[in-house]
Amino acid sequence: MERNNILTKKELDFYIKADYMMGRGRWKPSFSTRIKELLFPDYINRYLVYMRKTCYYSNFSPKSWGGVKHIYYKWRFRRLGVRLGFSLGYKSFGYGLVIPHYGTIVVGEDNRCGNYCVLHTSICISGEKGGKQIGDALYASSGCRINKPITLGNNVQVCSNSVVNKSFEDDNVVLGGMPAVIKKYSVKPWYQGWEAEEWRNQVEKLKKQLGLY
Repeated sequence: MERNNILTKKELDFYIKADYMMGRGRWKPSFSTRIKELLFPDYINRYLVYMRKTCYYSNFSPKSWGGVKHIYYKWRFRRLGVRLGFSLGYKSFGYGLVIPHYGTIVVGEDNRCGNYCVLHTSICISGEKGGKQIGDALYASSGCRINKPITLGNNVQVCSNSVVNKSFEDDNVVLGGMPAVIKKYSVKPWYQGWEAEEWRNQVEKLKKQLGLY
């Protein structure tokens, strides 16, 4: 798969399922959950679905039916984003994205982050020209900022209210401070050691079954 671009219906279905699994612990809402959502909609999941569909249909010609769908889902995506306080580039994240809570989250369109990222409230990954290249399992704690077109490795955890303004290509580190420095090495990914690790394993198993590489 091209990084963060969704080119086929199979990939679209996989991304939507992966996001739901990592955020809700299942592939799709149960019947009772769907009934509950008539009164209490899961707006965060709905936002992620619109994001993935916007990405997929962006690959179609503007004059095609897919192009019309792109305009429609982009409108729904941005409209719901205003309501939730989210402004994310629709190609900025790989699969398995987790947004635990409502609250201001800004991520520029030119950024490219890996899979299994977690975005907490009041964070900003700014959108300078050229963007940032960020690996898998980013854990962005509340209030942190990641500025400038920098590179971060895999499993980088950014502490609350920290400001990252230079590259850290090491994997498995904790960054903290203003400006941020490495506070700890050899940390485990955020999902390791609790039920989310099994969710990730199921996502990777599904990816293999679908023949997506």
